Amino acid sequence: MGILEIASKPISVDLNSKISEALDLMQKRKIHQVAVLQNENYYGMFYLKQMLKARISPLNKVKDVVEKVGILKPEDSIEKAIKAIVQIGERALPIVKERKLLGIISEKDLIKSIKVESEINVKELISEKVIKVNLNDSLAKVRSLMVENNVSRVIVVDNLDYLVGIVDNLQFIEFLKYPKTFEYFTPKEPHGLESFLAKDYMREVQSIEKDEFSLRGAVNLLKKHDEVVITENGIPIGIIVPKDIFKLTFLQPFEKLHVSRIKELEPWDAYKLTETFGNFLNRFERMGIQSLKVDFKYHKEKKKGRKKVSLRCTLQTDKRVIKVKTFKWNVLDAAQDICEVLKRKLIKEKERELEKEIRYLRKLKEKEFEV
Repeated sequence: MGILEIASKPISVDLNSKISEALDLMQKRKIHQVAVLQNENYYGMFYLKQMLKARISPLNKVKDVVEKVGILKPEDSIEKAIKAIVQIGERALPIVKERKLLGIISEKDLIKSIKVESEINVKELISEKVIKVNLNDSLAKVRSLMVENNVSRVIVVDNLDYLVGIVDNLQFIEFLKYPKTFEYFTPKEPHGLESFLAKDYMREVQSIEKDEFSLRGAVNLLKKHDEVVITENGIPIGIIVPKDIFKLTFLQPFEKLHVSRIKELEPWDAYKLTETFGNFLNRFERMGIQSLKVDFKYHKEKKKGRKKVSLRCTLQTDKRVIKVKTFKWNVLDAAQDICEVLKRKLIKEKERELEKEIRYLRKLKEKEFEV
């Protein structure tokens, strides 16, 4: 099945349209992005989440906020589309052929195509960190949490910490699309959102108790809802979105590879780390590798906005156990460094085995001469 068969019809605006027009379209269609066209040809994408961070007036043109993102082709597979969605970190991507926009493939379209073959408990999916606000907290706090944590939704709880709803990016369009209220997002009136409460702008959210949940249940619910909040005795302990399912089912395709806490990685980091170690395993699969366990940790130390990361790997072969660790400024460099060290160790081990075998053959030959 090609992605065009399950994709949504493209919703687009012109490059010279006002931002307010694009926002109005998103609000009416309840979508988080629109494609951008120039002379009826695909040009880029406009994502709603940009406006929460940007300080660009809704009277400006879409060309001021358009993003050039990766595109998919109509013949691409569903698996490739899923990996691209996770890798780029957006909710949807365009399907383009010869500069013509054919459709928009969203994570909601893709989750409907997933068939669960195995089962897993929901606690292996959910993140321990729950971003939430009280129903009497202001939208200013909600927006701040969204920007700081790079998320598009925040859980709303009551005074007893029970789940009551959720606020997402769409609830902010009402403020973003008008010049006057847009000032609430600028230094001119930074406290403008303080007078609006989360309880007045939250929406209902699907939830289910942790002990009653499974992977199959998660997929079925996400086919109807944007997210599912996991609760324990009514108190939210986590949230699952389609990308969590994608990362679990598509980012660990190699049976011998075990990456701990992969859901805590940034989507691109998760994809590249798994891809790097997966390629390593494929390349050296004849070297007697039984398993490769990877554990990572982000550190508080930062450099130019990047977090320092440490990787610890344990490679189990049929001969021995090899342990390697490294510290780098990004996950991909750390993974490549680990693979390079493991490669040298495996090759050195193979050379020792060959030398041992050569010595053994020489001794046999010497004995033959003696006889």
